[in-house]
Amino acid sequence: MALDKAGMVKPGEIINWTIESVNEGNGAARDYKAVGQIPAGTFFVAGSAAAKGASITYSIDGRQDFLGAAHRREKQIDGSTRRVLAPVSSYTQTSLRMVHSA
Repeated sequence: MALDKAGMVKPGEIINWTIESVNEGNGAARDYKAVGQIPAGTFFVAGSAAAKGASITYSIDGRQDFLGAAHRREKQIDGSTRRVLAPVSSYTQTSLRMVHSA
């Protein structure tokens, strides 16, 4: 269903997104990456992304960094910081990256 025809989403309702991308050029696309914005007011469901022939990465900082599993820095009681796995509810974007091998 087209996004403009989807209507109102109810709390708790699952939205399925498909990202389609087409190379309309004359040459091969190399190191191609498609980025999907996770809409405000929604959150990513862990383990729900799938792609054929592409790696999936996630960002929690508005597209600055994409990692296989997003991490954040967490302050410890002793004042130090350490990297911890970020909850999927903090994901802002997901990315599919296809790497062309010659």
